[in-house]
Amino acid sequence: MHVVISTRSTATDSQFPFTYPSYIGIDINPECKQFEKEGVRVVIGDQGDPAFWKQFTLDFPEELDIFIDDGGHTMKQQAVTFESMFWSIRDGGIYLCEDLHTSYWKEYEGGYLKSNSMIEKSKTLIDTINAWHSKEAGLQVRSQRYVCIREGE
Repeated sequence: MHVVISTRSTATDSQFPFTYPSYIGIDINPECKQFEKEGVRVVIGDQGDPAFWKQFTLDFPEELDIFIDDGGHTMKQQAVTFESMFWSIRDGGIYLCEDLHTSYWKEYEGGYLKSNSMIEKSKTLIDTINAWHSKEAGLQVRSQRYVCIREGE
């Protein structure tokens, strides 16, 4: 299953470029329901709301193949989405978050080296994934599902 979050309010076939049996588009605008068709489902919700994602994972419990966050640009929206959905991706699947440049913009709750930005969260995830290869005592893997402890955190 392929999930696309969009804020374009005009879902088109170009937003579903892969040959997949099913897609789920997510938008905050209820008018986007008009773009549902066979194999394409549109779910209306606020990506910055953890309760929305909790319900989404109950409604769609299967592991996801591809998840593309092309939605909101604030750190809250990107972080809530990532924290809610990353663990729903199957092994070997893809999680993509677009518009990470806003991690450096204060008006989107970002800033250089700001710990809540998606860039900094991504750096931590990269360390986590690669911790198996580290010889540093301060970087240890605690489980197979990429839970990483860095000394001092």
